[in-house]
Amino acid sequence: MQIHRLCHKFCFSVLIASLLTTLSACGGTSEREQKCLSSGADMINCLKPSPSVTPTPTLLPAPSPSPSPSPSPSPSPSPSPSPSPSPSPSPSATVSVLPSQNFIQIAPNIKLEVLDFGGHGEVILLLAGAGNSAHVFDGFAQNLNAKYRVLALTRRGYGASSQPPTGYDTTTLTEDIRASLDQLGIQRVHLIGHSIAGDEITRFAGKYPERVNRLVYLDAAYDRIALNTILSSFTLPSPPELTMSDLSSLNGIRQYTRRIRGVEIPKAEIAATIRFNSDGSVANAVTPDEIAAQHLAGVEAPNYSMVKARALGIFADAQNPSDIIPWLTPASPAWAANNVFFTQVYRPYLLQQQNKFKTELIGSQSLNITGANHYLFISHAQQVTAAIEQFLTAP
Repeated sequence: MQIHRLCHKFCFSVLIASLLTTLSACGGTSEREQKCLSSGADMINCLKPSPSVTPTPTLLPAPSPSPSPSPSPSPSPSPSPSPSPSPSPSPSATVSVLPSQNFIQIAPNIKLEVLDFGGHGEVILLLAGAGNSAHVFDGFAQNLNAKYRVLALTRRGYGASSQPPTGYDTTTLTEDIRASLDQLGIQRVHLIGHSIAGDEITRFAGKYPERVNRLVYLDAAYDRIALNTILSSFTLPSPPELTMSDLSSLNGIRQYTRRIRGVEIPKAEIAATIRFNSDGSVANAVTPDEIAAQHLAGVEAPNYSMVKARALGIFADAQNPSDIIPWLTPASPAWAANNVFFTQVYRPYLLQQQNKFKTELIGSQSLNITGANHYLFISHAQQVTAAIEQFLTAP
């Protein structure tokens, strides 16, 4: 697959969040299986020993790239929620109650998904990392709605948002944020971005300072161009291979996701980013490889000097390779080489990036959470929530 070589460089730092992209890109599938997937066949059939695969899976309802102008809202966390229009997982799986789901038109052929987690007061807009949809914040966003109105945006190309053929560079994605706020009638926000969304909130704050209250970077304040360079000469470890059991259901693929990411991703997020066959088995990713590749190629070095808003950087302070490669253990054959690379190259990069944030973004604050997962708002939700609340309410 075309995405294979590009994504492989990012797996080490767990910056690629798209599940099936990560699996095929990082070695979760064999060469034969990758060729099978590139033909359009579904994942479960590509793992079967038969060389003959029919590339026509029957899909359950899944996020549409071009949602209708007036979709039925997803269930809100009220006592009597209405049925959710989110993509259906396997028939036996139960997806947790979702926030209110809406779509906003930002261009003639582009609609973006917005999740409303409720609350009142100043607006918080949550932006997910690469490969994720707004549903990745299910369970965390509700922690913030006691004092704030909390929204989350699914960028173009992912989840239920439209999938135009272009527009995945940081500049365009930043304009998507502005257009979304315009459509929602929101003048100023607190922007909270995870992972690659750090590029977008940095550029947005630099270009539209009058529209930003404060910024929060959730393991997001990194120069990914520099990261690309240091990873280019190192062979990264592959995750465990997928099995038929892993691909048999939403719960199966969710457990596999836990093994390779080290945290439990919300069921609603799995359902929003993966399509399933009528028997509940995994078919394929909602986001095509071509879009994921464009997104990853569109990263840029952050220009913190343009940012005038106060900012908080919350960093997952990795202490050893397992903190960023959850499936790697001291007993793994690849441990020694990865430990050397981590100690001599990657760890210094992390420290340099944290220092760059502190020194170049004037007035910024930072919090290092030792041993935290890249999805630190899941692995350390209480600590992250407390830090955000304290930062946003401080004078």
